[in-house]
Amino acid sequence: GAAASGSSSSSSSKRKKQKKQPPGPQVQEILIPDITQAALQAAVEFAYTGSIVLNPDRKDEALPLLGAVEMLGMTGAQETVIKWLMETMEPAYALRVQSAAVSLHLPFLVEQATEYIDVHFAEASSLPDWTTLEAKEVRAVIERDELRPGGEMNVFQALVRWAKGGSGAKGARLTAFVEMMKTCVRAPLLKDDDIVGGVMTEPIVKDNN
Repeated sequence: GAAASGSSSSSSSKRKKQKKQPPGPQVQEILIPDITQAALQAAVEFAYTGSIVLNPDRKDEALPLLGAVEMLGMTGAQETVIKWLMETMEPAYALRVQSAAVSLHLPFLVEQATEYIDVHFAEASSLPDWTTLEAKEVRAVIERDELRPGGEMNVFQALVRWAKGGSGAKGARLTAFVEMMKTCVRAPLLKDDDIVGGVMTEPIVKDNN
């Protein structure tokens, strides 16, 4: 019985003398806010290869990428994306590009997108993005002297679409609509037929006249 006790004591002593193993490396997850995985991958690819693959059929991916390279301070990549956006500008994305450029404080891109909207207003204002704008953004578009709407009736119709595109043309949006009708639609440029057969018969105008 004594021998067994000694063996146990010796084994216990050896365990106490064993050195503790240092802890393994800690795995940390780094979160970069407001950057999508696809945008981050494209930014990393640019850092290694100096090139970015941009698909004209998937322009929605370019705007998050523009935000990512701006946040990461990748000037070269940013210039590449801006140039591509300007070269492939189209009505379906012009308002979105303009909004992103304003948010990212990119005045040159803001200017280019704004000038494009001036010329392609009728098309750009007929698309869903138009109704998502805030009142101040709509005003900024339609009050420009450089706007080429292809007829003042197009400005009126765009304003009506925007008003109806909100929550039932109620509240602040309706108030803004009435105000912009008075200050931004150039009534002298409307044709008599447009006023009689278009403006005056529009329900939202009749209800708020």
